[in-house]
Amino acid sequence: MILSELTAKIRRRGLRNALRKASELFLFGRGRLLWLEREVGQAYETPPVSHNWTYRQITADLLPAFDLHFARHRKVFSDLIDEPGVQGIAALDPEGNACAFLWYSDRDYYDRHYYRCWFPVEPGCVYLFAIEVAMAHRGSRLVYGAQDMFWQRMRATGVQRVQAVVNARNALTLKMLSHVGFRRLAWETRFYTLFGSLRFTFHPQAVQARIQERGDCRKGFG
Repeated sequence: MILSELTAKIRRRGLRNALRKASELFLFGRGRLLWLEREVGQAYETPPVSHNWTYRQITADLLPAFDLHFARHRKVFSDLIDEPGVQGIAALDPEGNACAFLWYSDRDYYDRHYYRCWFPVEPGCVYLFAIEVAMAHRGSRLVYGAQDMFWQRMRATGVQRVQAVVNARNALTLKMLSHVGFRRLAWETRFYTLFGSLRFTFHPQAVQARIQERGDCRKGFG
């Protein structure tokens, strides 16, 4: 990381938060993942849309569209495109830049990029594991167009429920999902990071039981 980037981050987060983040990144970090769920048949708000964004499935030929706002994710997105059962939706501005995205899986998903553990997916359910809006567009209504496409796709394929897991510190995403009808489940997955590379993840008993039923006894870390 170059000095100008480091200085910008410190200004944005404040020195205390920047030091805490650095300590968690390079020494020891821990956190909680909150499980949420929503019924596909549940009614949702569709406010008037005052923009002309378009929504497309994420494919390899769409990857250059992420360079403006999400260049840091391109390698991960390239991997996700090849993952069985994983699909993504992107919101594109009139210039063709991706301003928001979401990713989901219709089968058990092993997160090899961040948490390095299995997230089981029951029949009739999908797992929503990533959703983000570019900083310049947060607070806008573009997410409603993406969710409309998402829910229509879920109904068309017979999906009944969508589950999501969100870092407890990610207040923005938690608020966003709450606004579109997700509710908290009683489950929390805890994760611990050592020296920025070793990660240990521990699911609640109900989730771990699902993993073991599928013959996977990794206990959520790898």
